Order: sequence, then C-alpha cells, then structure tokens
Amino acid sequence: KYGIVFAGAPLAYNNQGVVQINAIDSRIMASSAVLFIANPSGGTVTKFGSTLFVQRNTLDKRVLVGGDTAVYSYDVSTQNNTITVSTATPLLTGVSVKSISGAEDASVLVIGLNGYVDVYNRSLSRIDRIAGEDSSFGQSVYVTPSGGKLFVAAPASINEDGSLGKVFVYENVNN
Repeated sequence: KYGIVFAGAPLAYNNQGVVQINAIDSRIMASSAVLFIANPSGGTVTKFGSTLFVQRNTLDKRVLVGGDTAVYSYDVSTQNNTITVSTATPLLTGVSVKSISGAEDASVLVIGLNGYVDVYNRSLSRIDRIAGEDSSFGQSVYVTPSGGKLFVAAPASINEDGSLGKVFVYENVNN
C-alpha cells in the first residue's frame, strides 16, 4: 500500500518555490517515486508552496498550492501505482495569500488573505467572503475535517483588556 507525502519548498529556485510529491511504500517505508509541481507563474509569484491543502482519503485528490500572491488548484491522481498531476488552474491571483485549509473531502476550501477569508466549494466556486476587523484576520485558517467549523486567526486584533490576538469560530449551517 502506498501513501503520498506533499512538501512545499517555497524558497527553492531563488524563492520561486516548488512542491515535491513522494510516494511511500508503507511495507518497506521507502520512497518509490518523486514528482515535482513547478511554479506555473513564470516568475511573477514567489514562494510557491508556502501554503498547501491536500484532499484526504481518496485516490483522486484536489490540491491547492499557494504562493505569496496566488493560489493554484491541481487534480492529483494516484491510480495503478502512478501519480499524475493536472495542469495548474489559477484560483486567485494578485492578492496577499496567508493560509489555506479545507475539509478532508474538499467540500469546503478556505483561503486566508490579508484581512478576509474566501470560502469555496468543491467545484472551486467562491461561496462566501468573510471580512475581519483588521488586516491580520486570515493569518491562519483551519477547517475541521467534516467541514462543519472554520477557525480564523487574527493575531493583531486588540482585545478589550489590551491583549493581542483573537480566534473567530464559524459554523457551517449547510453542513
């Protein structure tokens, strides 16, 4: 049985970035195949691979890869001991990308941006935009495995007692 490991290397190739995919043979704990997803931007997006989302528990996976100012979507298939990767589909460009998360079945996908988060469905249609109270909102996002809850960090938000940092919790009423 094979598993797959995805690793972003955002500072590789003079900060252009790359994502490495390794197939692991769990019987002998050895890497048996290596693929690379190269930065598709032609140099306009740096730090490609700094944020990743990989769909779980299926042979055909939705993979989102973020750089400093863009997010790209890929379909990765692991059929018959072969890994294939689709061409890049730009999801967002020209925005400051902070974080990516999603439900394990990719039914809910969230991208943390500079002061807001965008929520997408499995078809990559944006279904919501949530604005925060300051530009740190969206610095980190986490979607529970079922897609039922979204946690959004705003580390620079000032609380009533003067301390810094808030985590906002949203419930998916459509889940």
